[in-house]
Amino acid sequence: MSRPPTDEGTERAGRLDTFAALDDRLDDLARRVGRAVFGDRAGLALFLGALCFFALFWRVETLSNDNFANLNALVALAEGQFHVPGIAFGPSSGETPGMRYVDGRRVADNYGLVLLSLPALLFLRGAALVVDLGVAFAALWSCGLLAVVVLVGGEVGRGREAKFVGAGVALVAFLANLAVATPFPTRWLPLVALQATTAVAAALTAVVCYRLGCAVADRRVGHFAGVAAAAATPVGFWAVGPKQHAVTALFVTTALYALYRSRGAPTVRGETRFRAVAYACIGLTAWQHAGEALLLALALVPVDLATARRTDIRGLSVVAAALAVSALPFLATNAAVAGDPLQPLKLLPHYHGQELAGVDAGVGGTGGAGEIGGADGTGGGGADGAGAGAGATDGSNTPNGDSASVRSATGPLGAAFGAFGTLAAGLSAAVGLVDQGVSTVASRGERSLAAITDPDQVAAVFLRSGYVASLRTGEDAAINLSVLESMPLLAALAALPAAALRRLSRRGDRSGAALASRADGGVARPAASRAAVVGERLRASWQGRTRRPARTADAFAVAYTLVLLATTFDGLPMHHMLTVRYLHALYPLGLYGVLRSASVREAVSARPRRLTGAYLVAVAGGLAWYAAAFALLGPSLGEAVQLHGTVAFAVAVAAGGWAVLAGGDRLDASTRRSVGAVVLGVAAASTTTYLLVAGGLFSTTGRYLLPLSRPLLGTLFSVF
Repeated sequence: MSRPPTDEGTERAGRLDTFAALDDRLDDLARRVGRAVFGDRAGLALFLGALCFFALFWRVETLSNDNFANLNALVALAEGQFHVPGIAFGPSSGETPGMRYVDGRRVADNYGLVLLSLPALLFLRGAALVVDLGVAFAALWSCGLLAVVVLVGGEVGRGREAKFVGAGVALVAFLANLAVATPFPTRWLPLVALQATTAVAAALTAVVCYRLGCAVADRRVGHFAGVAAAAATPVGFWAVGPKQHAVTALFVTTALYALYRSRGAPTVRGETRFRAVAYACIGLTAWQHAGEALLLALALVPVDLATARRTDIRGLSVVAAALAVSALPFLATNAAVAGDPLQPLKLLPHYHGQELAGVDAGVGGTGGAGEIGGADGTGGGGADGAGAGAGATDGSNTPNGDSASVRSATGPLGAAFGAFGTLAAGLSAAVGLVDQGVSTVASRGERSLAAITDPDQVAAVFLRSGYVASLRTGEDAAINLSVLESMPLLAALAALPAAALRRLSRRGDRSGAALASRADGGVARPAASRAAVVGERLRASWQGRTRRPARTADAFAVAYTLVLLATTFDGLPMHHMLTVRYLHALYPLGLYGVLRSASVREAVSARPRRLTGAYLVAVAGGLAWYAAAFALLGPSLGEAVQLHGTVAFAVAVAAGGWAVLAGGDRLDASTRRSVGAVVLGVAAASTTTYLLVAGGLFSTTGRYLLPLSRPLLGTLFSVF
């Protein structure tokens, strides 16, 4: 006879059931988050694969002197301070680009990137206490490689074989890294944390491009888009450059994807949800760079309002709420650093050695965890220094200097009027800030419009770079590439105007035939009737076309491109822009434009093996060619970069020639697909090769995240 369960056993069983239910809920939450971010297993494989690829050329070095401000700000933030009391990286004076001055303190101008990197820094510092990070990075990379092989194997129906192959490859890679590993200097952990943030952002950009490609066409096109975004665009170059370019490009690409999905949503609720995601990208971009957020808003808002299915109060309130919530990090950071939530940090005065307040005195000093919000070290107040211990020593005064008795005498009505006045002042300041930004965009647009008529300037920015005499001699080698040299795959955009001209020609032929038919005996319509019919057709065509997902996304991509060029082109080419980094967000948008070409989609979908083979052969051949050129010629840094520029431009010309012929329907279907697959593969391989070569080319110390990268890239492609 079994014994009845005791109260203790029942309680234990209840706890186990509770833990099991909690575990199920956490698993369900993880699956939902994974689907929302990556879409499916292929998206996760692409994300991990992109990170593994970036790690191959991950230099643990600063790329430019404006990295120092973010590095020093991250070190200070890890110690609980927003201001920068001491200098750990760069010149001891702290006078570097990106360092600002407010109320006697040094601050950085991009705390959005710094705050995103703080968790990574804390994790790395904790890991460094228990394991050598050089070995840890090698092990982590090998595990990522194994996961990618297993996920890809599952996608192609070879899951069992993939596990064995992946385990073998990962083990060999780990042992090879372990054989050449050296102790990793913990001094550079802040830099690795910043780079990890930008690398994750770049990998997520590839995932968004993959999902966008699947939405535009099919999974094969999606795979091509994702891999191309990571390995065939400058997104990979700036993945390990600790600057905001990778993060802002992610938000712009996400806005494009959300806008596309919103127009294809089956319900108004689904459309509103994706519209909210697109508007949230504006606020998150402002956290990184307020000016770029304004450009995103100028492109997104008109296109969205003109093409939305419904623009009622409910839908507008949802997207407005999403924008407001996404702007909270931007506003809170500005308030904590500058004392004014509407003060963009990039508009603060530059730090040029001004006197620092309270460094050695007891007022503020280096601050503490409770002082990070104050402007003078006296507490969490604003720019006027009003906070705990300043103007409120006996508790009888309010933060603005009014007595508590006066405040109580006013009562709730006075408090309401005060709140209304504060809100009105804030709205007025916000409107003034936006108006100032729009005026700046307009004035720069006039200059850019004049500059874009200069063929030499257009060629230097978009076609062929070389040595630019207007740049600072002696401070900048010929290391800048044009847009087309940075991404030869963009030459496939030439298929779009060729296809448009072909359609117009055919439409004209049909119209001429119809007119001839009427002249031969058809019944002519009255002029007024014809005009009415034409007008109705145009209206119907406009409404139908603008509400198509692709048409809306096209309009946004074109609008953002024009706005960005209007504000930047007048200053290009610029010192140390490398891959025209000031136009960085245009590369994933350009990739979307490439996917819009029917000839490209046809070649990718019909000839995937030929495309993959051409890509792999071109990468292997390109690396061997560069290694031989470096060994025989011994080029300088500028010569090596321009060597790639020449090759990339030639590849782009070939890709553009195919695109024109294919878009104009000058090739038969078989030739168009086969040649297109080869051309697209070689064009993508050109950028991939440069990313790997640049890993050694721009390294001055030979310090890499992966130990194995040092004897490979650092030896074969080094010019220092």
